[in-house]
Amino acid sequence: MRDSYKNVSRVYTKWFFIIIIVFWLGLIVYNLFVGQFYIAVGHIIAVLLLSIAGLGKMRFK
Repeated sequence: MRDSYKNVSRVYTKWFFIIIIVFWLGLIVYNLFVGQFYIAVGHIIAVLLLSIAGLGKMRFK
């Protein structure tokens, strides 16, 4: 049971980071075209950092 849970969490973290990387690239391209949304990008980055911290807490529980 524990091993299968570890494998599932590993797969989820892999997809989580793939999504974050794609999202980051999208944000960078978007920011290049639309410079006025700099503050919004800052908020999104803060949310991403919080989500990464939450994921870390879930993994090490």
